Amino acid sequence: ILLDEALLQLETISKTPISMTPQMSRILVDLFSKMADNNKKMADSAELSLLALAHSVSVDVSYVALLAAKRVRSKEAKGGRTVRARLQFLENLCAEFGVDVAWKKIVDFAKVSKAFDHRDGSVRDAAKSLVMTLATIHGNEVFKSLEGDVAERQLRELQLGFQMVQ
Repeated sequence: ILLDEALLQLETISKTPISMTPQMSRILVDLFSKMADNNKKMADSAELSLLALAHSVSVDVSYVALLAAKRVRSKEAKGGRTVRARLQFLENLCAEFGVDVAWKKIVDFAKVSKAFDHRDGSVRDAAKSLVMTLATIHGNEVFKSLEGDVAERQLRELQLGFQMVQ
């Protein structure tokens, strides 16, 4: 409720998204950290708040995607929960906003986070699901960007899975 009120106030001050993003960035960073919380209700609320912010006139969806695709600290990445939460959020964001989300930075995030060969299977599954969603929106360019960074076998599996869905 407080976030909604803050957004309403920001929208009445100015309609340009660029002027509002620095004021909201701290809130966004805090919400991203809450997405990996043990409490499912907390994590779901954080994700819903972030999606609401992405829909806001005051916060641009590309800015939300950019923050979501920022590198995760290595300590958090090892456990996998933070990376998985970010990958799932990015998939939801892409599914909702389609071509308005820059996919290359998102794929780079998955590569840098080593999501495709992470020890946690749920992280690998989230990365594969994200790639499928991105490929549905942006086509084979997504698979081409993975060449050399993802094992050939995994890339073939992704492409085969994509063809079966199509």
